[in-house]
Amino acid sequence: MENKEGIIRRIAGRISKKYNLYPPIDFTPIFEDRNIQYHEENLGTDADGYSDLIDSALKIVVNSEIDYIPRKRFTIAHELGHVFIGWHDDVTLCKTENEYVAHNMLDIQEKEANVFASELLMPTSWVKEQLADIKACGLDSIISKLSSLASTSIMASLYALENALDSGNVLIVYSKTNSWGRRFVASNTCEKYLREKDFVETCYALCEEYSEYYIGNYSILHFSFIPFPDVEDIKRSYECFHNLILTLKHISGNSILGIIHCIKSILYEIADKYIVCLFEKDNLILIESSKEVELQLPYISDKLSIIETCNHFGYDYEVTNLESEMCLLTITEPIYKDIKSWMKRHKDSKALCNEILNDVYYGEELKKKQMSINGIIGNVNGTHKEANIEALYDLIQKGLRRKEFDEFIQHELFNEFVSVKSHELVNRR
Repeated sequence: MENKEGIIRRIAGRISKKYNLYPPIDFTPIFEDRNIQYHEENLGTDADGYSDLIDSALKIVVNSEIDYIPRKRFTIAHELGHVFIGWHDDVTLCKTENEYVAHNMLDIQEKEANVFASELLMPTSWVKEQLADIKACGLDSIISKLSSLASTSIMASLYALENALDSGNVLIVYSKTNSWGRRFVASNTCEKYLREKDFVETCYALCEEYSEYYIGNYSILHFSFIPFPDVEDIKRSYECFHNLILTLKHISGNSILGIIHCIKSILYEIADKYIVCLFEKDNLILIESSKEVELQLPYISDKLSIIETCNHFGYDYEVTNLESEMCLLTITEPIYKDIKSWMKRHKDSKALCNEILNDVYYGEELKKKQMSINGIIGNVNGTHKEANIEALYDLIQKGLRRKEFDEFIQHELFNEFVSVKSHELVNRR
């Protein structure tokens, strides 16, 4: 299913096609056709503009105090976003300067209007055409060219580039007022890092190459990574090797570290389920997992503790040493099967649970463990209402295999309890 950003970009594309728009965008055909009243007036410092969608006559007002033309054009395109995005309504007072600050400081409709504005002013297809000359011209020339041709700001051009760049590109932009650096990350690239404060250092460690540019008041770091591989190549490789490490070596040209930035998307294309941990020496840098992994790992940040957990519960894992004192720990999620038929026994799950609890716990601890175990099983059953007996057995096993329940899961009746419980829960539906 297409996400909202994709829908909004498609709406902007339809507008461009309908009115035959091409950068630099002329808003006049839109205003005339939709009978939109456009005004400029002094709105003080609280807003760049607003759109009134309540009255029968649509109205867009832009702050007359804005003297920077690219910002004024972005404001107009932003307000048109509120007009054309079907689920926006009411009067919207906007400070589009926020587009140049942090995305998460904006409410949802403001973010959506910014996406529309970016796509209208600099359509993704058009930006990609300009990128064809990137090797010959250099990224700094491309950014300046986009801003000049579309009559937009450098920062607005960077936001458009983020959506158009191929996988494997990261830009970090610094200015005099922004010492921490704004990130522009292409899709399927640097998807998640455990320690956000080390993002730049991680980019240096994992990238194939990097460059630094200076444009106006901005300093731009450009990191290039191995692009996200072809999906069919990932699937074919895993079908051939049935091993994650061998697959990563094959699709990366034997450069696992160079492709680790998009490991999450790679895992999504692989049939089996994994947890992948990247360490620098013994410190955890990155942790990712396949879709719908149920394996419960405690929050640990060092390699030896995670390996100890794997050994304790019998999880299959593999440690692969990489360059730059880094190593990869891959854990395969186990599948627990109900091998025996426990239903010939006459004890129900409650009796079995009580028997185990009374053997291994006492007093208040017994009550606490009982509540925790019931809570975990209830959550598993509620979250997986369509699971059959075998699947539920597997899920409950994974949910309870925690060190806090060591004595419980080591008991000789544990597997029988899980089996009987799984049968009871499914049969009650």
